[in-house]
Amino acid sequence: MFILIYLIFLGNNNVLASDNFEEIEKIRSLAPVGYYGSQYSPWVVHQPGWETYLIYYCKNVAINGKWTDRVYRAEGDGKTSWISDRVVIEGTWNEDDALSCSPGMAIDNNNVWHMYYIAANNIESKPGLYIYHATAMAPGLNWVKKGKITVEGTPQPIFGNEFIETPSPRWENGEMIMTFTGNGKLYQIKSQDGHNFSRVETLISPRVGNGRVRKSVRGGYYLVYDFNPISRFEPSDRIAISYSTNGQNFPEGKVVIPAGGEGWDKYYKFTEDLLEENQGIIRIYYAANSEDGRKASDGEVHWWGVNTAIGYRRFRVTIGLPSPTLAPPTLVPTRVPTKIPTAVPTQVPTKAPTLPPVGECGCSRQGRRAGDGNCDGLVDLRDFEVWRSEMFDLGGWQGVSRSDWKGDFNCDNRVDLLDFEIWRRNR
Repeated sequence: MFILIYLIFLGNNNVLASDNFEEIEKIRSLAPVGYYGSQYSPWVVHQPGWETYLIYYCKNVAINGKWTDRVYRAEGDGKTSWISDRVVIEGTWNEDDALSCSPGMAIDNNNVWHMYYIAANNIESKPGLYIYHATAMAPGLNWVKKGKITVEGTPQPIFGNEFIETPSPRWENGEMIMTFTGNGKLYQIKSQDGHNFSRVETLISPRVGNGRVRKSVRGGYYLVYDFNPISRFEPSDRIAISYSTNGQNFPEGKVVIPAGGEGWDKYYKFTEDLLEENQGIIRIYYAANSEDGRKASDGEVHWWGVNTAIGYRRFRVTIGLPSPTLAPPTLVPTRVPTKIPTAVPTQVPTKAPTLPPVGECGCSRQGRRAGDGNCDGLVDLRDFEVWRSEMFDLGGWQGVSRSDWKGDFNCDNRVDLLDFEIWRRNR
């Protein structure tokens, strides 16, 4: 019985396929930089209490006659007013960081800012993409280069001459966790010190071009990514969102920024980032252009991604019910228990058990007994995830008795199908 529910209710790690993303705003933040220049890979930072937004991004324009990718930083209102736009990372010509781009940034528990960026040599006979590291203190203006990160068992460049892009670092549970894309896949590495990383893990994900992973206030993780349905070798022209509760496997996402359109972003759309204002509002920042640089109106042939602007679209997110799609096979228990716990009935009761008086369990709220596992006054999918996690991840299905279960809606010190039925009847 529990395996059936585990498969059907996708509360484990899959996207909430019925989530609705309603576009409520579209803004061009940074104007195009001309047919010989480009700008892309925004990483936007804003935390509670900050008056301004920060944006780190890549721009290739001529400075003192030299065209190359550099990492810029600006601050502003997060929309159209950006000031103090300046270079914060510039590579060394004829070295492996000559072209430095695609920044991602995280702050560790000592308030040290860590930037990770993709770099390449300007010498064509030395191909390959590298992940570099730099650190700073607030407000992230003066960066100290730490060189290439080390990756266990894999000298850089990690995939030889193959493509890698858009590192997404986050400091979580005392370690730096970083995802990045390459070869149409999503990868992950971890580090205790922010510079020396573990072996590369391949995460379960849809085919991605560029992509960023961001922790959500929902408790899980968003993957926002671009792709071209024809081929991963074609420029990306649409952007999608996937969601995972554990950050390890992301199912096929929903396209929220489709191909085509009008204005500054009607052609290619790529190198996106996601900023969550709150549980109901998100922004997707991205680079885009209004025409293919290879067929530009100036009559010359350029790189397809030239003359790009950076902007965002803002969405209102309505969280739906889980999609009845099978979870990835690797997440299904590989061995069925030889004995079903006696506390779990073989059949869901047709009548919910009599509930104890208010205040006898959980957070001393009537709502807890109606299935409100997180005590936010609502009975919804977030409460199902509380129950699912305790039932399958923390041993509830084994009949473990604990007085502090949040998914124990009938207060019998167990998390089982009785509690699921209470949630189902009251959602």
